[in-house]
Amino acid sequence: SSSFAYTSFVESAVANHLVSQIIAEFVILSNIAKSISGRSNFAHQCSLYVYSQLRALKIYQVPDTYWNGSGWYYNLRSGAKTSTGYTQKKYSGKTCLKKLVNANGGKDVYNVVVSFPKSYRSSSSVGHVLFIHAIKNGKVYYSDNYRYNGKPEGSVIIKSVNEFTSYFSSNYGGINGAVHFKK
Repeated sequence: SSSFAYTSFVESAVANHLVSQIIAEFVILSNIAKSISGRSNFAHQCSLYVYSQLRALKIYQVPDTYWNGSGWYYNLRSGAKTSTGYTQKKYSGKTCLKKLVNANGGKDVYNVVVSFPKSYRSSSSVGHVLFIHAIKNGKVYYSDNYRYNGKPEGSVIIKSVNEFTSYFSSNYGGINGAVHFKK
């Protein structure tokens, strides 16, 4: 299927550190997500952005719905198997990405949803959620539903695991946890 080919291409591009290809593929995935949702952008809609990206990759989480950003980690069922063969594995708290990488023997990890208790520098309990496309060699490759450093929404953002953890912990009131969709 086309999403399988897309997923394989992204994994290959990340594995080979072909950053120009990774950037192009993130834009393609963002455009597919827009098409699925019927939206021209995802401003203030982080949950719909993540949900639409998962659908674009043919990952139908359990339960198959979406929540405010802060609710994703708590509502996705640990150990549940999606209709397309992914198992949802949950890792809690601020060190969730380190736990996830360690649980996978340091190997590359793909398709991770991370949930935060607050919105950006806010007391709002609506929270935030984002999609990590890959964690490779200590680097987190993710996209978000807003412009970042002058790049449009859906652009690839690369941070080390430590930078990611520090940035989101300090700006989003901590990290609820991560859910890995593992095949």
